[in-house]
Amino acid sequence: MINSDLIHIWGLFIKDTVEPERLQDFVQKANLDQFYECYTKKDWESLRPFSVLLDGKVKPLLHFDNGKAILPTDYFGNPTMLTEAGERVNIVDDDKDFDELKSHKIEYPTAKYPIANIQSNFIRLEPDTIRYCRFSYIAKPNQVKFGYKNTRGFVEYDPVSSVSLAWNDNNVIQIIIRVLQSFGIIKTEEEVKNKINTNN
Repeated sequence: MINSDLIHIWGLFIKDTVEPERLQDFVQKANLDQFYECYTKKDWESLRPFSVLLDGKVKPLLHFDNGKAILPTDYFGNPTMLTEAGERVNIVDDDKDFDELKSHKIEYPTAKYPIANIQSNFIRLEPDTIRYCRFSYIAKPNQVKFGYKNTRGFVEYDPVSSVSLAWNDNNVIQIIIRVLQSFGIIKTEEEVKNKINTNN
């Protein structure tokens, strides 16, 4: 569903006039709440629209320089990495564990058994001779935006300057329910779907 559909749907339930900026804020909060809930539940199917793959085809491989690479700015979590040679990279969560493994006398990292550690805005990789990796992760949701224009003497929705929700329809329904709750309107999933179907 695009934003214009959502505006129509909320109009079916919310009778008062709502400023676009206020509605946008409610939608963004619901968007993030839905995202965090799905991530906490490890609902990877719902989070599929936020899955990113740096594979060297559509998006460039992650480039390492002396064992460090800049973390993508939209990175949220659930990382997996493969070296260009196809070796799985063991991602070590704890900084101290990474440092200990890096200098371990027996189980030190090799090109066959590399390790990585994600910091706040970069990734460390050992051995530091590896230059490129495939990297997949879950990205943060975009900031929802309701764009408007006034070119015909009145304010109207502008799809060009808008940013829509990235979710599938089932999750959009959950976001609609969350937004309605912000206005004190409690509706079930079935009630929302019925209202949409009867007004299409």
